[in-house]
Amino acid sequence: MSAAPPLAPDLVLDGRYRLIEPVTDWGVGESWSARDTTELKRVTVKFLPPVAAAGRRTTTAFQALARRLVKLRHRGVVETR
Repeated sequence: MSAAPPLAPDLVLDGRYRLIEPVTDWGVGESWSARDTTELKRVTVKFLPPVAAAGRRTTTAFQALARRLVKLRHRGVVETR
């Protein structure tokens, strides 16, 4: 199993998300501003550290949070998917 490439500007993930720059981190993991090259939108990509990603409880909570954020709609909140 090969190690993941280091996070860096211009790295393309999943064939569509081009990393731009790290953003202020306020929680577990690392967040990057990115460009969705398919939908031509600016997005934020969140990475969990391997230790957190390995724990079922953490990944379950992270996925539940992501599902709630996708439903959130307010003019003062950035759209989430």
